[in-house]
Amino acid sequence: MSLDIQQLERFLIKKSENVNIQNIYKIALPLLKSEVSKSFNLERRPSDGVAWKKSKVALRKKRKTLHDSGTLELGMQDNSNYIIQGNEIKELSSTDYGAKHNFGYDINDPNDLSSFGLEYRQFAGISKDGITELIKAFEVSL
Repeated sequence: MSLDIQQLERFLIKKSENVNIQNIYKIALPLLKSEVSKSFNLERRPSDGVAWKKSKVALRKKRKTLHDSGTLELGMQDNSNYIIQGNEIKELSSTDYGAKHNFGYDINDPNDLSSFGLEYRQFAGISKDGITELIKAFEVSL
């Protein structure tokens, strides 16, 4: 998942500020981390709000899905999982299974669209409310 800077282009043009990706990263990073936490807490995709399918383990143990050890969610709070590439901020996962859950397939093999037995449970990205919050953060910071 990535935050496309074009989503904010109109706002930045209206502000007529000379903003670079480094400034955007500093403002957006806390919000992106918060959006990931919301995804895990609500068990929903940030992009469209669709609920994740409950895992068999979560049903059996009467707990939330993707909350076994906490490694995946906690790992997404590490700054090293958010990098700048061109004009985008990329959200990465430090675990193989994280990428497989988030994208539903092996992103390293474009021919493999299977889920490896893992359900598609997107957790990285930004919601419509998150975009609104991000624009408000820019208004205050710029």
